[in-house]
Amino acid sequence: MKHGFGSKCVGVIGSLLLVVGSVWAGEPPPERMALLQEDTFGPGMGLYDALRRRHASRDFDGEALSLEQLSRICWAARGINRPEEGMLTIPSGHNQQDLTLYVFLENGIWRYNAEDHTLIQLPETAGMDYRAQTGEQEFVGRAGANLVYVSDTTRYAHMTDVVDRWAGFHAGVAAQNVGLVCAAEGMKNVVRATFSSQGLERLLQLPVGSVAVMTQSIGP
Repeated sequence: MKHGFGSKCVGVIGSLLLVVGSVWAGEPPPERMALLQEDTFGPGMGLYDALRRRHASRDFDGEALSLEQLSRICWAARGINRPEEGMLTIPSGHNQQDLTLYVFLENGIWRYNAEDHTLIQLPETAGMDYRAQTGEQEFVGRAGANLVYVSDTTRYAHMTDVVDRWAGFHAGVAAQNVGLVCAAEGMKNVVRATFSSQGLERLLQLPVGSVAVMTQSIGP
């Protein structure tokens, strides 16, 4: 099911990519994809109907997400819903906001920036398809997008006894939010634990202490 004016596939929305900032170190700044704002989404499906329809699906055919679908997914996973306080759509222990969302599309890897609701492309991945590297199942490479949830565990360095709990808890809530959006949008989604954490951490060039906690495949 597709909605409204966001029906064009991500692969053909080059006109909506905004290149911002100045040139540093002789290289152009990374591309930014401007997402649709939350107040344009409309009412959508009711919560209880979405809960009734939420289920895992692995039947992906490679179809890309529309800009509206991608915008809803990112905002639900880790968006800001109280701008005056900078608070998120998911709970965050001690408000440390350790979770980062990476989106693997057919044209590269993007990091979600909640502050301005944009996706920032990792420059070295531009035009390259890394979706299949986010998991071990054969369907992973056919998902419209693969989400990787990363926790910066250093934010809980003073709470080493609970750091793993917080990381898994935050990623789990984000993935459930995404699952409910997929149910409401008539989209497919499945949460996955079969992936190489170290492989993803190397691919994303994560700093020490940042851990790939969970992955999720989604598609129209």
